[in-house]
Amino acid sequence: MEGTKRNQNNPENKASDLSRKDFLKLIAALAAGTAGAFLFSNLPDTRKFDVWENDLPEPILGAKRFLLIGDVHAGDTNDSVRQTNTRSAENLQNVIDHLGNYPFDLLIQMGDVIKEGKNEARNIENYETVIDILKQFPHQTINLLGNHDLWGISPENISAIYGRNNLNSPYGVQQFDDFQIVWLDVIAEKNIHGLLPEERIDWLKSIIFRDTPTFIFSHYALLPQDISESYYFGGDSAQTAFGNGEKVWRALEGLPVHGFINAHIHEGKYSKVNNTHMITIPAFVENTFANTNENSGAYSIMEITSPYEWSLKSYLGNTCLMDITI
Repeated sequence: MEGTKRNQNNPENKASDLSRKDFLKLIAALAAGTAGAFLFSNLPDTRKFDVWENDLPEPILGAKRFLLIGDVHAGDTNDSVRQTNTRSAENLQNVIDHLGNYPFDLLIQMGDVIKEGKNEARNIENYETVIDILKQFPHQTINLLGNHDLWGISPENISAIYGRNNLNSPYGVQQFDDFQIVWLDVIAEKNIHGLLPEERIDWLKSIIFRDTPTFIFSHYALLPQDISESYYFGGDSAQTAFGNGEKVWRALEGLPVHGFINAHIHEGKYSKVNNTHMITIPAFVENTFANTNENSGAYSIMEITSPYEWSLKSYLGNTCLMDITI
């Protein structure tokens, strides 16, 4: 099905008071005419316009609707001019309060809840602060693990957090009427980029059937991504994806994986490989306008009408930053 490419500075497509230079640095990404997206490397300066000025678009009738939030990176100090980690929890509370009445079916927290410090006890406190905010969301929540979560908290303590907060399994599958979703865990040791557990590859092959359209959610990308304009990763694109991602991809060959959605890279991205649409959502924390003590609070809404007709839109407040329609 042919997709669309839209300039959507706000949900009503009204002209913005900002110049394109001030508003967003956009990169149009196209894949053989099958989908369109505006992708960005810089977020708008929220001092210059009201991100809540417009209403969110009307929900698509009959669609399953997922709220996606990734890379919250709550922390005790601000990591760099790009991350106002100390404002993440406060801003997450504002976003959750704002979206609580929107008719979602599911919230998927995409990993990297914290920006870890040296004190594991404080890392645990920051992690559970975010979890407590997410618990206020009046819909089912699935929590994924990210590399910074695992760099700052031991596997034993992560397991304890999941247990006492009655969280979901770190990986799993959930059925809907005409598709299923799968979420993946990760092995991540300090300063080593993540791996999908080897046993998970066989598990994926056992739960994805040729007649079952599937959407996979993961902190890491499946295949290395273009980071030519990225602030992160030191130019090493291998760090954007599972270290064994190509092996996973070969194992999934021929299976109906309609979408693979990840976080981790901090900027929105789109590509299509064979019949799989691969999308990176923008980071909640990312702050490209330095020294403003701001926190973007970027989130995404995915609406699935059918496995062949769905969209993923990323927002800053009510302002649409990225629109991918399949």
